[in-house]
Amino acid sequence: MLRAKELSRSLKRVSEKDDDTTLQNILLIDDDGAILGAANPTDSRDEHCSAVLASIYNEYKAAEKCMAPGDGCLKTVIFNTESSKVVVRELFEEKDQIEHRILLAVLGEKDGDGMLLQRKLEVARVNLQCLREIFLVPSG
Repeated sequence: MLRAKELSRSLKRVSEKDDDTTLQNILLIDDDGAILGAANPTDSRDEHCSAVLASIYNEYKAAEKCMAPGDGCLKTVIFNTESSKVVVRELFEEKDQIEHRILLAVLGEKDGDGMLLQRKLEVARVNLQCLREIFLVPSG
């Protein structure tokens, strides 16, 4: 059984290894924008932020299908908001085995280094691959 507190603790450990203070939060978000886990779960703005992030990412993925039929190559979206810089990527790459997209988002300060946030996202993504079995569609 996966506990939300344990997932949040795992995300917090990744964020605590940050030697730069520009990292604000790491969010694990489902396809509908619900927060599955957060490194700093006390920020009430994250619920709205996660819904917007999922919506934007899903729109970019839908537009990608229209522009380049096939698998597509969009992996990471980096954009600025009014208060932060955000990097979003799918946690898993097996689209036909995972029932819903699970997104991983790293939020940093607006003036922060996007590449640093992207590296932090990749560290978190690699370390969270153990969750793959939980989100797999049952076969049979």
